[in-house]
Amino acid sequence: MTASNGKIDPVTYELIEFQHTGYVASIVFNRPEAVNAVSFEMLAELESAMSLVEGNADIRVLVLTGRGRAFCAGADLKGVSHDGPADRTPDAFVKRIQAVMNRIRALQFPVIAGLNGITMAGGLEFALCADIIVAAETARIGDCHVNYGVIPGAGGAAILPGIVGTVVGKFLLFTGEAPRASELIHTGLLAKVYPDDTFQAELGALAEKIAEKSPLGLKIIKRIVGEALRLPQSDALQLEIDANATYSLSEDMREGLAAFSAKRRPVFVGR
Repeated sequence: MTASNGKIDPVTYELIEFQHTGYVASIVFNRPEAVNAVSFEMLAELESAMSLVEGNADIRVLVLTGRGRAFCAGADLKGVSHDGPADRTPDAFVKRIQAVMNRIRALQFPVIAGLNGITMAGGLEFALCADIIVAAETARIGDCHVNYGVIPGAGGAAILPGIVGTVVGKFLLFTGEAPRASELIHTGLLAKVYPDDTFQAELGALAEKIAEKSPLGLKIIKRIVGEALRLPQSDALQLEIDANATYSLSEDMREGLAAFSAKRRPVFVGR
């Protein structure tokens, strides 16, 4: 539900928490007793939360994180069975969780994954939906699907090696190991690793810092990065020329230049 001023009214869920303060929204996995494993019921709540987030002009940054000692330990395998109803089979679960993750990837504003603790299998795949991943230094992070006789279904094999490199990606995929965040900082998976005792404060400060930037500029930059990765360099550079031709006429760019000249902080409106 969205209030008349564009803010999202408080919504209460059982398995996730949804918060919206200022320009920052957050989705918190909230099954600490089950290391935030994703069940069909949690997926339903995530689908509902995404409906609140998508297309909301008053959100400039989305944060994904977890409650307790885990970010997310992956799928709740107890709720998935070949012998159960058709909508509860492994195939149905993979298709549904990937659909939720694709909605996160499709958001036009920055998404930050804050790995507060155990991040494995589907939990890592949720993190891979984000534009920026940061972690607490003792968080353990890995694909881990092979440990349970299953394979990735939402990005573990398709996306992870493209970020960390083929060798490191295959190591994590083949061994099922979950190293500490401090061991993975060199791989390119994590933008920052924070001390455990300051992690939540650092995560909040990062989200607020990004939310202060031009939302229109962030949207354009995110689009260029996404498209440029699949283009020849000359075509990618042309994207920047074309984007600048449009963005130079925006209120946000005028405000940024005016603030620079006046030596003050800019106040962006997203137009």
